[in-house]
Amino acid sequence: FIAEFFKKRPFIHLNFLLNIQLLEISLAAAFVRMCLAEQSTGATGLFRDVLNFSDYQLMGYYEILTLGALSGGLSCLYIYNYERSHGMVLFAAALIPLGSFLSMNLSIDMLPSNIYLGQFLIAFASVFFIGPLLVNGIVLGFARGTNYVITFAVIFTFSQGVFGLLGSAIIEYFIKSQSIQNAQDLINNNITNPHFDAHSYDIIMQHAGILAYEDLFFAIGAIGSVIFVILLMRYIYLKLTTNSLRRELDILKTRSIKKQRQNSQDSRISSSHTLYTTTRR
Repeated sequence: FIAEFFKKRPFIHLNFLLNIQLLEISLAAAFVRMCLAEQSTGATGLFRDVLNFSDYQLMGYYEILTLGALSGGLSCLYIYNYERSHGMVLFAAALIPLGSFLSMNLSIDMLPSNIYLGQFLIAFASVFFIGPLLVNGIVLGFARGTNYVITFAVIFTFSQGVFGLLGSAIIEYFIKSQSIQNAQDLINNNITNPHFDAHSYDIIMQHAGILAYEDLFFAIGAIGSVIFVILLMRYIYLKLTTNSLRRELDILKTRSIKKQRQNSQDSRISSSHTLYTTTRR
């Protein structure tokens, strides 16, 4: 990236990074990728590490995640329109905190089916998000030139990779730290109990882990709610002004018309030259 600053004709246009619409797309995509990390690291870790479910017992849970992702992708393909793009992003942003809050109320005797609805909504929103963000970014790039499309592709891929790893790391750290804190609180409350033994300690650690995952779902829901409010304010602003892609689409339309006129003019010149040559002969 640093070398691009010193090139006369850079392959990646770093000034494109200052575009507010690109920043909005990149941050939204990063948030979606971190939510996907929650499903692979968070909820799955709850059933595997705390409640001791096997992969065979989690087949139904994985099927729900797959169904949610497929439903989100097909729904996006069916209803996408550039005029609806910000509304679609806003809708998906609302589903993520809703799904997180629905995944709370955990207990030691819970089953994966208890959070099917919440995890289905998150999987649906995570894929439903991507279509509008990706198309909007490509349109933004094409309106400025081919190299800007490459710039967007690099930024989008970078945000997905980095924030996926970052999301998994943050979630694991959060769960471990919250588990330790919750375990200390539970042990302090039960240390004077004469029936407290090694078995009681194992149960307390399991309860502490469940509480940590409940804290995780609440944190993701709270952060998602804040992002939803920000996107809602942005959506209202765009509705009161104009669609944010209208300018880029007008640029592409004007460019296409000019190209058609140029091709038509070149065709007429070529035909005139051919006719002139034939007449001379």
